[in-house]
Amino acid sequence: MRTFFGFLIISFFFICFGCVPINRQTLAILNCDSGDSINNRNNKLPILLIKKYDILDVIITDATAKASELSPCVNGFIVESGASGGGGNEAKSLMVDENGLLNLNCIGNITANGKSITEIQNEIKTKLKSFITNPLVIVRLKNFKYSVEGEVGAPGLKLVENTRVTILEAIASSGGLKIFAQKDSVYIFRETYTGKIEKGFVNLNNRNIINSPYYYLQQNDYIYVPPTKKRRINEDKTFDRYVGLGVSIVGVITSIVLLITLRNR
Repeated sequence: MRTFFGFLIISFFFICFGCVPINRQTLAILNCDSGDSINNRNNKLPILLIKKYDILDVIITDATAKASELSPCVNGFIVESGASGGGGNEAKSLMVDENGLLNLNCIGNITANGKSITEIQNEIKTKLKSFITNPLVIVRLKNFKYSVEGEVGAPGLKLVENTRVTILEAIASSGGLKIFAQKDSVYIFRETYTGKIEKGFVNLNNRNIINSPYYYLQQNDYIYVPPTKKRRINEDKTFDRYVGLGVSIVGVITSIVLLITLRNR
């Protein structure tokens, strides 16, 4: 009998203190069988639309232009490569104002809000033909940024040059997911060019995540990875107190039963 109760006590402590949680979850999209494939039904990348307060780098050039042919309208954009025999192109940073307009020399205001980079380039090029023979226009978004918060290793604001960023890349560059990250319900808050705030979520365990409208990020996206219930329980001090009290009570009861058993032998 003594051996039995000794085994019972040892087993009890092994059950309470010997269990270590192991995170065996992996992202389904990264855990495909060798014969599996992920089909992207959206063959085209989503179009990035410019918004108010975006900063654009604008480069304007004309390889055939000479100094005498350059219009004052393009000063600050074109380096006089035809006259000086060297130089290059200078990017001019312009911000889309609160009305969604982009102001350029002589050309005046161009509506940029809600338009793609290609549309803005073509409009500038068309208006420049009054001043330059063969204008070449390059427009780039300079301030592409996003934020990642929650259960990631390095939360915070990220400013990148590449505008083709996926949610998986964003999480990876933020230190990856922590052990208590809720992978099946990651939230994304997105402000559209109209000023409306969209709230969506993606399931990182779903192989069709690549077809989600939130798979590719837009500028100023906010990503939040929530904690699992297990994490919230671990942070709940009331739960810890009850567990400690329960363990103490069970220990006392076990000791009393053991003493009574030994006395009755």
